[in-house]
Amino acid sequence: FQMKKFIVIAIVMVATHLSCSQLQAQIFRGFDSYSVKDEVITEHSTSKSETKSYIDLGLPSGTLWCNQSEEGLYTHDDAVIRFGDALHTTEQWKELQNSCQWTWNGNGYKIVGPNGASIILPAAGRHLCDGTPERGSGYYWSASPFVKDNLILTFDNLFFTTSTVMFYYSSPCNQYSIRLIQMR
Repeated sequence: FQMKKFIVIAIVMVATHLSCSQLQAQIFRGFDSYSVKDEVITEHSTSKSETKSYIDLGLPSGTLWCNQSEEGLYTHDDAVIRFGDALHTTEQWKELQNSCQWTWNGNGYKIVGPNGASIILPAAGRHLCDGTPERGSGYYWSASPFVKDNLILTFDNLFFTTSTVMFYYSSPCNQYSIRLIQMR
């Protein structure tokens, strides 16, 4: 599967006469960015010993969000194979961003839904394709592909820092956090 992605990207590079860095610049040019409330609260992320459950935040779609992230970081392919339909789409991430209040808690975001229920998204960092770890920000995969000219070039993900929440596109070999969902 990885080889097919490489071939698709190589074909796009040849067809468009773009170098790898130029293609990457084209891909990253159109992300959606959102600023967030600059308030610090003192709340810590969900303990891994806590029982996994799904929280109804009162979202219009009826999407329920897991109360904790999956243990570890995953490439996009590993996440799809392991979690399948429990991965959310970019539209579900955007609904979470637009319908809820996001407040930085020192190590991620507390997200409070329209009904007052909340979840925590820790800033667990990521591992780049070459294995290099990066800490201090949050990276979460979505199931949604980034498609340009009818070709799947990469996959959407959520990225956040202390002051920004944005959706952009990333190489599927990066290792990001996973937060599962289920429908009501």
